[in-house]
Amino acid sequence: MLLLDILSISEAQLTRNPFYLDSGYPLHIEIWDNSNRKIDKIIKCDTSKLEKTHCGELSIVINQQKLFIALENDNMQQVEECIRAGADIFGRDLRNVSCLHFSAKAPNTNAIEFALEQGLSINSKDNDGQTALHVASKFNRLKTVKYLVEVKHFLINGRDVNGKGREDVVKVLLDHEANVSACDDGVFPLHFFCSWGHIKVLKLLLDKNADVNIQTNLGLTPLHYAAQNGHHDLAIMLLDHKALIDRALFGDLPFVEYCIQKHDNDINAKNNEGETSLHLASRGNFQHVVSFLIDKGAEIDAKDNNGHTALYFTCINNYKDVVHILINKQTKDYKERIQLLIIAVIKAYNDIVNILFQNTDFDVAELEHEYHLLHEAVRAGHRMIVENLFKRRFQIDTERDSSTPAYFSTIQASFNRAIFCYQRVPIKQLKIKEGRTPLHFSSSIR
Repeated sequence: MLLLDILSISEAQLTRNPFYLDSGYPLHIEIWDNSNRKIDKIIKCDTSKLEKTHCGELSIVINQQKLFIALENDNMQQVEECIRAGADIFGRDLRNVSCLHFSAKAPNTNAIEFALEQGLSINSKDNDGQTALHVASKFNRLKTVKYLVEVKHFLINGRDVNGKGREDVVKVLLDHEANVSACDDGVFPLHFFCSWGHIKVLKLLLDKNADVNIQTNLGLTPLHYAAQNGHHDLAIMLLDHKALIDRALFGDLPFVEYCIQKHDNDINAKNNEGETSLHLASRGNFQHVVSFLIDKGAEIDAKDNNGHTALYFTCINNYKDVVHILINKQTKDYKERIQLLIIAVIKAYNDIVNILFQNTDFDVAELEHEYHLLHEAVRAGHRMIVENLFKRRFQIDTERDSSTPAYFSTIQASFNRAIFCYQRVPIKQLKIKEGRTPLHFSSSIR
């Protein structure tokens, strides 16, 4: 199987190789494709006959692999030996990585100079869109980066030029006017380096006036990446360059205080989803951050693009402590409170149900006849919620489509639920549907 790591032989040879047969695919690919016919054909081959017949092709593959390794190690003597033995300098592996890419990993420039002299394209890309310059930057090959940029005049603003580079590599690129705002699938160099924690590289980019507030396609800034990955030293550096804070709240109260108090960040600014810092802190259940933001003037009633407030996210996630903080200070939105109550009943968030009732003057009759909360609680089997609603004078015989909660409990064959409901009202008072009593329903269930 090690032979299948390299696909450097020509197409004509490849189709004659026993490991590829008629289809031109290796055995492991046939297995992925569940091609039993071709797998059987390969397995039934006489291996000794195949070895004798095709040892020439196999040696070419092995030799090509040696060439790749020699280029990567800058072993020019072995490179020449491999080529004399038939290795192809234009060969590529399964990932479409060329000899030029392998030579870019070498500690010196001998290999890449040789590869370019043979006519390989300096702009050649692998399946990931990476060039030799990307590879050299990623592996911290400063000599190779300088050679490609200064001697070969490589186009330094190619996509992915940042790689996972070091500050000296980036400095060379910046000295040659690399674009600090080059975009790679909606993400910019600052985002990458803030995610990885490269503070020296970040300083280089900021010194080149990189935009600290630049956003990805999702509306995320470099500060977001720095905070999310715990790189507070980078975050402070970004804040010193007036970065926004509202997209980078991850529950660190001192960090938030620093941003708001010392840098006068817009506490009510929104991201692409219409979320403020209060939304984000509430979704993370960060009680101290929520309290701090409110004390500093965060708009409690602010809604995101879907019309949801911070209270909505705390209720649907059963964050009762944060709900207590928000509900006492928020303007009462009756429709939102009903929506949240319905969600809490269905999800059996009994504490949230209690908090909502304590802080909202609900019309029980409306909740019974318009929203059928008791029906939903019985249907879901939430006995604690049912008891809670009974205490709030919800009626067991309230109809919904000619059925009552008691009927729901019986139809669903829940003996405990049925008995519990019937204890609240005599059987004779229950509404009859199509001439059938709850007893009819229960006796018909097998």
